[in-house]
Amino acid sequence: MKKIFAIALAVVMVLSIASVAAAFNWGPAASSGDSFGYGIDVIKFTRSTGEIGSSYFNADDAATAVNGADVYFAIKLTVPDLLATNEIRENAKVEINATAISGFDGGTYDISDLGKGTYYYMEDAPGLADGFYLIDAFVANARWMNFVSETPVFARYCLDTDTAEVYAEVTSDRPLGRWFNVGNYDIGKVTVGGTAGTPANVTFGPNTVAVYDASDANEPTQINFNFGGFTAPQKSTLVYNLAGISVEYVTKGGPSAGNANSLAKAIAEKLGVGSTVVIDGVKFSVNYDVKFPNTVYFKEMGTPGSYDVTTFNGKTPIFTAEAIGTAGTAGTTVVEFREAGYPIGSGKLIAVIPLGSGDLALDVLGSKDELKAYNGGALNAEYAGAKWAGTQAITNLMAWLDEGNSKTFRDAVAAREVYFTNSNMRTAFGFANKVSDSITWKANSTPIILDPTVGIPKTGDNASVIGFAMIMVAVVAAAVAVRKVNA
Repeated sequence: MKKIFAIALAVVMVLSIASVAAAFNWGPAASSGDSFGYGIDVIKFTRSTGEIGSSYFNADDAATAVNGADVYFAIKLTVPDLLATNEIRENAKVEINATAISGFDGGTYDISDLGKGTYYYMEDAPGLADGFYLIDAFVANARWMNFVSETPVFARYCLDTDTAEVYAEVTSDRPLGRWFNVGNYDIGKVTVGGTAGTPANVTFGPNTVAVYDASDANEPTQINFNFGGFTAPQKSTLVYNLAGISVEYVTKGGPSAGNANSLAKAIAEKLGVGSTVVIDGVKFSVNYDVKFPNTVYFKEMGTPGSYDVTTFNGKTPIFTAEAIGTAGTAGTTVVEFREAGYPIGSGKLIAVIPLGSGDLALDVLGSKDELKAYNGGALNAEYAGAKWAGTQAITNLMAWLDEGNSKTFRDAVAAREVYFTNSNMRTAFGFANKVSDSITWKANSTPIILDPTVGIPKTGDNASVIGFAMIMVAVVAAAVAVRKVNA
């Protein structure tokens, strides 16, 4: 048996739209840029000086770099002839990254609106959005280009010849979710059976804080936290923050109002009346006085038997209250197969495959009874009203997934050999395409002396070093065979 979704299966970059009539090939497939149709090229250039100060560029794979001097490159995109409704085109995008190239950011670009043609990348052009433009537009608008040339060449400083790189890739992946159709089946990969968190239904009265004698070193600072009470129709957990000291208070169940006096007393008891707390390095004691029943106060602790206290910072401390709602519960991720229907996903349920860690298939559930036996809780409730397609439908599906042999697919699931990762599902049920290109530069650190009487300047100033570096690049460019770019 070809083990479906083997755990070691790499991300496969191949178009593989299958029909129900054909058996799937679950083995690793080779990447096929030809079948994808899109192409991306990152091209290195050298610059040559022409007449009357003009310059032109030649594509040169052997171009080298010098730290602090310009490197020259362009990014070319080839788009195949696909209809605007084609799924591969609808999901096509380009990602561009650069390392150690000054002033070149790259990014991710949606290219689903680009029809057949040859495009070049433009970035940071006045009045133009970053992205790809037809070569015709560059030819017609020389002002778009960094220099006069047949292609838009970027000139950017090389910051580090050891790591300088420009990378570009075109990808198009089938979106997975709820739903997509393959032949006679509607397929979805979703998380079901979870519950959303519920915010607490609590209304707080006004809580206030006041600071006394903060600037008087002869009197201890006192901080009064005045509680405003609350209303809470359901049992709730409240969290009060007193100058960075967190205290929880759980309300009673049922419709209730929290009296400010009883609340303050409960908070004081939780903190510990007479206990010590530290705020900004200053020690305070926790106090409660029935004469001020809605207040918990912190009083600065001086040297015993004296009024030797600090001059506190005087800042009004934090005093907040929040209610903690009910946390949500995690659901179960499943792959769901239904008979193809309209609207999509409305057909009879054929199978539910619950997934575990790493998208490992845990079981194949093809009936209400199998689902109940596997999980009597959230999953069972999720599909309580589902209409199941029946035994023959699940047998046909298992055979479809494994070249006509329905039993071996179930055996593979039981042996923990089936993984419904996104990449594996795209390989089986859709497409996961990618084509990429990148360039790097070798360092050109050997100085070339044009005149034996002229030496390399030893001052180390940037202008001198770059000047000689550019002379060196020009000489190298003249010495090697180069090819002119054909767009």
